Amino acid sequence: MTRSAPRLPDAFDNEWCDFRCLGSDTLLVTFSPINVAPGLFSPFKAIERLDYDILRFNGPNSQWYIGGIPTTDDGEDTFERLIGQFISSRGYERVALLGASKGGFAALDFGLRIPCQAIIAAGAETLMGLKGAYATNWVCEERLARGRRRIAEWPTLVQNCKAKKLILYGGRTLVDRLLAAWAWKMLHEPPKIIACDHQVFVHLNKTIGLATVVSSMMANGGFDVARDDLMAIDPADFLARAEARFAQLAR
Repeated sequence: MTRSAPRLPDAFDNEWCDFRCLGSDTLLVTFSPINVAPGLFSPFKAIERLDYDILRFNGPNSQWYIGGIPTTDDGEDTFERLIGQFISSRGYERVALLGASKGGFAALDFGLRIPCQAIIAAGAETLMGLKGAYATNWVCEERLARGRRRIAEWPTLVQNCKAKKLILYGGRTLVDRLLAAWAWKMLHEPPKIIACDHQVFVHLNKTIGLATVVSSMMANGGFDVARDDLMAIDPADFLARAEARFAQLAR
C-alpha cells in the first residue's frame, strides 16, 4: 500500500530528526550514536537501499533520548510518545527500531514500550553512570537517574514484548562486556557478543552488511550471527563485576 508523505509532529521539525518517505508499509526508526546527526552515521547509510520509510533521530547528547524535547508551545514532549503517535497515525504494518551506542539504548528501551516487530540494538547502555562507560561524561545526574529507573522496568516490560530482539555488543571492549552482562540480567536472554570493538554496526557492514541484518529481521523475525563472529564470555563473571560496580554507584 502506498502512503502519501506525512506531516511530522512540530516537535520533530528540528535538527534532531529527518524522515525519508517512500510510501512503504514498513518503517525503520533509527537512533544515532553520540555526536552524529540524523542520516550521517555511516553504517546506517547501508540501509538506505532498503525500500522502507526511515525516521531518523539524534537526541541531544545530554539527554540520551530520555529527556524532554522542545515543542512549539515552549513545553516539553518525549521521543517515546511522539514516535508512538506517529507510528499509530500512519498505520505501518511493520516497524523496526535500530540504534547504536546511545541510540542502542533508545532502540531497546523504546522498543520494549512501543509496539514493533523488531529491535536491533548495538552497544546499548544498560548501566547508566558506570564509571568509564559511555554515558558517564555526557548525561546529567537527573537523566542518569531517569535512565536507571527505565532500565529497572525492563524485566517487567520484556514479559509483554512481542518484538524479536537482536542485541549485540563488542566483545573486545571491557565496558561492552559489562553492559552485555547487565542486559542479559535485565532481559533474561543472552545478547550476542561479537568479535569487535564498540562499533558493532561498522563491523557488520564489513562482513554480512547491516541491510541484510535488518531485512532478515523484518522478513522472518530473526538473524543468525556467523559463528566466526561470536565470542565466548563467562556471563556470570562479568555480571558479578557489573553488579558490584552498579551497587557502588547507586549508594
